[in-house]
Amino acid sequence: MYKPVIRVENMCATGSEALRNASYAVAAGIYDVVLAIGYEKLKDNGYSGLPDSEVVAEWFMGKPDTYRVPTFSTPPQFALMANRYFAKYGIEPEEGRKLLAQIAVKNHHNGTLSPKAHFQREITIEQALNAPMVSSGSI
Repeated sequence: MYKPVIRVENMCATGSEALRNASYAVAAGIYDVVLAIGYEKLKDNGYSGLPDSEVVAEWFMGKPDTYRVPTFSTPPQFALMANRYFAKYGIEPEEGRKLLAQIAVKNHHNGTLSPKAHFQREITIEQALNAPMVSSGSI
Protein backbone atom coordinates (compact mmCIF):
# COMPACT_ATOMS: atom_id res chain seq x y z
CA MET A 1 0.00 0.00 0.00
CA TYR A 2 1.26 3.48 -0.90
CA LYS A 3 2.45 5.46 2.12
CA PRO A 4 3.58 8.96 1.17
CA VAL A 5 6.52 10.50 2.97
CA ILE A 6 7.09 14.24 2.99
CA ARG A 7 10.30 15.90 4.11
CA VAL A 8 9.80 19.29 5.73
CA GLU A 9 12.54 21.81 6.49
CA ASN A 10 11.65 25.21 7.87
CA MET A 11 14.63 26.21 10.04
CA CYS A 12 13.56 26.49 13.69
CA ALA A 13 9.88 25.94 12.80
CA THR A 14 10.25 22.52 11.15
CA GLY A 15 8.38 20.61 13.86
CA SER A 16 5.51 23.11 13.84
CA GLU A 17 5.36 22.96 10.06
CA ALA A 18 5.27 19.15 10.02
CA LEU A 19 2.40 19.13 12.54
CA ARG A 20 0.60 21.86 10.60
CA ASN A 21 0.85 19.94 7.33
CA ALA A 22 -0.37 16.76 9.01
CA SER A 23 -3.33 18.62 10.56
CA TYR A 24 -4.26 20.19 7.23
CA ALA A 25 -4.13 16.81 5.48
CA VAL A 26 -6.64 15.37 7.97
CA ALA A 27 -8.82 18.50 7.95
CA ALA A 28 -8.91 18.45 4.14
CA GLY A 29 -10.08 14.85 4.18
CA ILE A 30 -7.03 13.60 2.30
CA TYR A 31 -6.14 11.17 5.10
CA ASP A 32 -7.93 9.78 8.13
CA VAL A 33 -4.72 9.25 10.11
CA VAL A 34 -1.32 10.90 9.78
CA LEU A 35 1.95 10.58 11.63
CA ALA A 36 4.28 13.56 12.05
CA ILE A 37 7.77 12.58 13.20
CA GLY A 38 10.75 14.83 13.59
CA TYR A 39 14.39 14.56 14.43
CA GLU A 40 17.53 16.56 13.99
CA LYS A 41 20.75 14.87 13.02
CA LEU A 42 23.07 17.33 11.37
CA LYS A 43 26.60 16.31 12.21
CA ASP A 44 27.20 12.83 10.80
CA ASN A 45 27.92 13.89 7.24
CA GLY A 46 29.03 17.49 7.68
CA TYR A 47 25.97 18.84 5.87
CA SER A 48 23.95 21.25 7.97
CA GLY A 49 20.91 21.44 5.73
CA LEU A 50 21.85 24.91 4.49
CA PRO A 51 23.75 25.89 1.36
CA ASP A 52 27.50 26.29 1.52
CA SER A 53 29.56 29.42 1.60
CA GLU A 54 29.27 30.99 -1.87
CA VAL A 55 25.49 30.59 -2.03
CA VAL A 56 25.13 32.03 1.48
CA ALA A 57 27.34 34.98 0.52
CA GLU A 58 25.20 35.69 -2.55
CA TRP A 59 21.92 35.37 -0.66
CA PHE A 60 22.84 37.57 2.28
CA MET A 61 25.46 39.93 0.91
CA GLY A 62 24.69 40.09 -2.80
CA LYS A 63 28.28 39.29 -3.71
CA PRO A 64 28.59 35.89 -5.34
CA ASP A 65 31.93 34.13 -5.21
CA THR A 66 33.66 36.91 -3.27
CA TYR A 67 33.41 35.58 0.28
CA ARG A 68 34.19 32.28 1.94
CA VAL A 69 31.43 32.30 4.54
CA PRO A 70 31.30 29.44 7.02
CA THR A 71 27.98 27.70 7.58
CA PHE A 72 26.52 29.35 10.64
CA SER A 73 23.38 29.39 12.77
CA THR A 74 20.06 31.06 12.11
CA PRO A 75 20.44 34.32 14.13
CA PRO A 76 23.47 35.52 12.12
CA GLN A 77 21.70 34.59 8.87
CA PHE A 78 18.69 36.73 9.76
CA ALA A 79 21.00 39.52 10.96
CA LEU A 80 22.82 39.45 7.62
CA MET A 81 19.49 39.59 5.78
CA ALA A 82 18.39 42.58 7.87
CA ASN A 83 21.68 44.40 7.26
CA ARG A 84 21.44 43.68 3.54
CA TYR A 85 17.88 45.04 3.48
CA PHE A 86 18.95 48.19 5.34
CA ALA A 87 21.82 48.75 2.91
CA LYS A 88 19.67 48.14 -0.16
CA TYR A 89 16.96 50.59 0.93
CA GLY A 90 19.25 53.21 2.50
CA ILE A 91 18.12 52.63 6.09
CA GLU A 92 20.65 53.65 8.74
CA PRO A 93 21.53 50.80 11.14
CA GLU A 94 20.07 52.61 14.18
CA GLU A 95 16.81 53.27 12.31
CA GLY A 96 16.73 49.63 11.23
CA ARG A 97 17.24 48.57 14.83
CA LYS A 98 14.21 50.68 15.84
CA LEU A 99 12.13 49.13 13.05
CA LEU A 100 13.03 45.63 14.23
CA ALA A 101 12.16 46.63 17.82
CA GLN A 102 8.73 47.82 16.64
CA ILE A 103 8.19 44.45 14.96
CA ALA A 104 9.08 42.66 18.21
CA VAL A 105 6.62 44.84 20.16
CA LYS A 106 3.88 44.12 17.60
CA ASN A 107 4.61 40.38 17.65
CA HIS A 108 4.51 40.23 21.45
CA HIS A 109 1.21 42.12 21.44
CA ASN A 110 -0.21 39.63 18.92
CA GLY A 111 0.91 36.83 21.25
CA THR A 112 -1.33 38.22 24.00
CA LEU A 113 -4.32 37.67 21.72
CA SER A 114 -3.93 33.88 21.64
CA PRO A 115 -3.94 31.57 24.66
CA LYS A 116 -1.79 29.13 22.68
CA ALA A 117 0.92 31.61 21.73
CA HIS A 118 4.46 30.89 22.91
CA PHE A 119 5.00 34.47 24.14
CA GLN A 120 1.97 35.98 25.83
CA ARG A 121 3.34 39.14 27.41
CA GLU A 122 3.64 42.59 25.98
CA ILE A 123 6.98 44.37 25.78
CA THR A 124 7.75 48.04 25.30
CA ILE A 125 9.86 49.59 22.59
CA GLU A 126 12.40 50.50 25.30
CA GLN A 127 12.65 46.87 26.45
CA ALA A 128 13.21 45.73 22.88
CA LEU A 129 15.85 48.39 22.22
CA ASN A 130 17.65 47.64 25.49
CA ALA A 131 17.64 43.86 25.02
CA PRO A 132 21.06 42.29 24.50
CA MET A 133 22.23 41.90 20.90
CA VAL A 134 21.94 38.28 19.79
CA SER A 135 23.75 38.75 16.49
CA SER A 136 24.92 41.77 14.57
CA GLY A 137 25.31 39.79 11.37
CA SER A 138 28.99 40.56 11.07
CA ILE A 139 31.25 37.70 10.06
